[in-house]
Amino acid sequence: MNNKEISSQSEPPRTAPGTGKPAGLAAVQASFYQYLLAERRLQPATAAAYRRDVGGFAAYLAKHLNLSPDRIELAHCTPEVVTTYLAHLAARGRRPATLARAASSLRAFFRFWTEGESAAPDPTRHLASPRLGRPLPRVAAQDEVEALLAAVPERDGSPEELRDRAILEVLYGSGLRVSELVNLRLDAIDLEEGLLRVMGKGRKERLVPLSDPARSALARYLKGGRPQLLRARRSPYVFVSGRGRPLTRQRAWQLVKGYARRAGLLRLPSPHTLRHSFATHLLEGGADLRSVQEMLGHADIRTTEIYTHLTAERMQAIYRQAHPRARGTGVGLREPRTVNGTDPGELDGAKERKKVKSGGQDGRPGARRSAPDRPGGGPGNG
Repeated sequence: MNNKEISSQSEPPRTAPGTGKPAGLAAVQASFYQYLLAERRLQPATAAAYRRDVGGFAAYLAKHLNLSPDRIELAHCTPEVVTTYLAHLAARGRRPATLARAASSLRAFFRFWTEGESAAPDPTRHLASPRLGRPLPRVAAQDEVEALLAAVPERDGSPEELRDRAILEVLYGSGLRVSELVNLRLDAIDLEEGLLRVMGKGRKERLVPLSDPARSALARYLKGGRPQLLRARRSPYVFVSGRGRPLTRQRAWQLVKGYARRAGLLRLPSPHTLRHSFATHLLEGGADLRSVQEMLGHADIRTTEIYTHLTAERMQAIYRQAHPRARGTGVGLREPRTVNGTDPGELDGAKERKKVKSGGQDGRPGARRSAPDRPGGGPGNG
């Protein structure tokens, strides 16, 4: 289906074909999905989530009205019906975040359905969303990321292992969403400059830096892994399966979880955990908020600001754990232990200063690679 065909279907139908009667919910729902793709320019996965939410409401209404969805008219969808449906979801134990998403989907759907219909009131016009807290994202510590990466061979692995190592390096080193990763195309990679051209939410394009380890892992995969997975087949996508098809979001999640289990991580990270870790480690390393916003592809900097709260919480947790006053001991500083007359803290500090000065064994601060290589140091304005 081309763009013109989609655009022509992205307006709500006013009447059912051949009847002159108002269009039913099913027909409007189909047009709404095309509208989300063509005019709102949402990613297919996001548009599908809207469609599922509206479909759940349609099924509920069809059951209680004893009507098929194509016979449900706008007049059937009163504010009371919408509120009762959300209460039904709550009674079934749905989380506040799920209820808020359902309310948002229905609000967008009915705004689309009633557009241009002066006599048709929007049943969600005064609908209030459930109040949500702002949970802090789950972030992996740098040693957890190291353990995860160590679970897959860095070189001389199977074609799948070369691919998986590249996936992990790109997720953590560039902070991509999993949907951005699986949709990454060959012509979007510039290994020489160390940049990725990423198509994000709302089909907005941005440039994201590639870490040196990610560049190396990608180069090894593209040369030695990907051709064996494709077996003379062609694909514009970077990451492919053993059948030469584009890797799915679900498969990428499975890969991360699988290597986390292999690494013995108790709290299994997800691809999005690595994205959260990318942002948090950048800020902890001194990157400015605006640069992190651009690299993440956030439209609103307030979305990025949650990571500043997270780094502040982490600092407070470290303080509470390490400082004797914060632990509530009620005593002053203890006498330092000594090793050959030297405080071990001084030894550790000297080692850290030497490591930072030399860039570490592989250049990462606190680990193996340099600051520009990994989010721990932050690539500045990226």
